[in-house]
Amino acid sequence: WNPKVGVKWTPVPSLVLRGTWETAFRAPGLYETSTAGAIAGSTIVVDPVRCPITGSPEDCSAYTLGIFTGNPYIRPETSTTYTLGVIWEPVPGLSGTLDYWNIEVRDQITFGSVQATVNDPARFPSAQIGRDTNNLPGIPNSGTLLYVQAPFQNANSVKTDGIDLDVVWRQSLRDYGTLTTEFQWTHVFKYEQTFANGVALDYVGTQGSYDVSSAGGTPTDRMNLIVGWQRGPWNVAGTVRYVSDYSEVPFRNAVTPDQCLTALTGPTCHVPSFTTLDLSAMYAGFRDWQVFGSIINVFNRLAPFNPAAAYGNINYNFNYAYSGATGTQFNLGMRYTFR
Repeated sequence: WNPKVGVKWTPVPSLVLRGTWETAFRAPGLYETSTAGAIAGSTIVVDPVRCPITGSPEDCSAYTLGIFTGNPYIRPETSTTYTLGVIWEPVPGLSGTLDYWNIEVRDQITFGSVQATVNDPARFPSAQIGRDTNNLPGIPNSGTLLYVQAPFQNANSVKTDGIDLDVVWRQSLRDYGTLTTEFQWTHVFKYEQTFANGVALDYVGTQGSYDVSSAGGTPTDRMNLIVGWQRGPWNVAGTVRYVSDYSEVPFRNAVTPDQCLTALTGPTCHVPSFTTLDLSAMYAGFRDWQVFGSIINVFNRLAPFNPAAAYGNINYNFNYAYSGATGTQFNLGMRYTFR
């Protein structure tokens, strides 16, 4: 039983207040419950035992095998979501929406964090850490990290909240068409995962969730500025896209403030922001035909240097989640409508 309730109130014609509340669930899949198989992949881990002593890249940016197996005792996920928002049109042609969203997932089915496991193994008793036999002098069980094996587990909860802002301004240019300017902004306040053992990790502004997000990062802000012009059959638009900077650490409050996933970004672990320009155009002056095209990343901007992206794959030193991973793209197409 998963109800959803929505309310909307219009105190004056130019102002609308709205809100929603709903619940949901997800049952575990076979690969999450079966112990007959495993998921494995290499990931970068900062070894808290060896790195402070050796300072070696092999220990401070260690490629470690993460092995994740099914767990027959996994419980279904449940969630609760609520939103609060406002729509305002102060003058004709100018309107804006501001929405706050809050999502809590309970018993989330997830991998155990590899980095958090090696940081504090006692808090992850079901996990196994494999090390080589080359122990450091006088320190037992301090060999090079080989693998971390952990079953799927139910996190106590995952909580995230933030705001979405969308402002649109339409201007009539009379004989010269219509100009539309739109600003979009998403800001994440919190994205916190709490495990069953009480370990809480906050990923906002970091590279994480490093174990389940392909290391794409969780930037705090994303913004788009869209300017479009329409006149007759022509429709032209330009979009400036911005993604804020973040730290190349697996989660906030890592073992040390400068615990970068790799040593290549320097002691600040800083990955810069990224801004690009996209252009698009469409012509619909032919009967039943449309011709359209676009240029993505017009100035061929390179995405920020981020050697931990894609789990630190060698020579893949940018965040592939951004358009700078593939450079400038040109697209051209036609569409025909049958009548």
